[in-house]
Amino acid sequence: MSQRLWPSSKRRMQHLFACLAVLLFLPPAAVTAAPAVTQCVTIADADVPSMFATFNAALETQHPDKVARLFAVDALLIGHNAPKPRSGYMDIRDYYVFFLTAKPRAQVVQRTAHPGCGFLIDEGVIEWSFGDAAHPPVTTHYFMLHEYGAGGWRIAHYHDVTIETPRQLAAARKVAVAGFLKRAPSVASKAAATEKSNNNNTYKPGAFRDDIPVFD
Repeated sequence: MSQRLWPSSKRRMQHLFACLAVLLFLPPAAVTAAPAVTQCVTIADADVPSMFATFNAALETQHPDKVARLFAVDALLIGHNAPKPRSGYMDIRDYYVFFLTAKPRAQVVQRTAHPGCGFLIDEGVIEWSFGDAAHPPVTTHYFMLHEYGAGGWRIAHYHDVTIETPRQLAAARKVAVAGFLKRAPSVASKAAATEKSNNNNTYKPGAFRDDIPVFD
């Protein structure tokens, strides 16, 4: 009876060794379980103001670490009074060490939000006031990108730019600038593309379609 079982047992051992050989030479990723599907986290429109309120509350503590902890590890910060971009925890913390001495408080007066899967784009206009009388109020345009990760929601990018409308109006009075403004094409009247000759080669200039230059 053992002789009848031997061929079957031998084949089983051969199959076992073959399977072990395959597993040994497979890369680790091939034998691990498939990763779980990541849950898509989004922000409701009604909760968007609370995201900035958290940032503003951290500013009011005048504690640079409490503000810097709201940023992602590889976040980028461009402040309206910063001479250079800041990236990383210590660099961003250094910015707020000095900025918070003015006791800033931000009030959003205009906002446009773009929530998505794992991110939130929040942009608009801020009116800054300062507890330090040496710093006059200033109006800025802000752009904030929030991303959701293992630590929850963090600021991945923050850009704050001073709105300089008076300077732009003054520049418009210069002859060089005023000339270009006067010659700006009207949005209502679109230029038609007509064929022209250039060294016996015909070409058709671009035309505006819905404020987008198109070259046929």
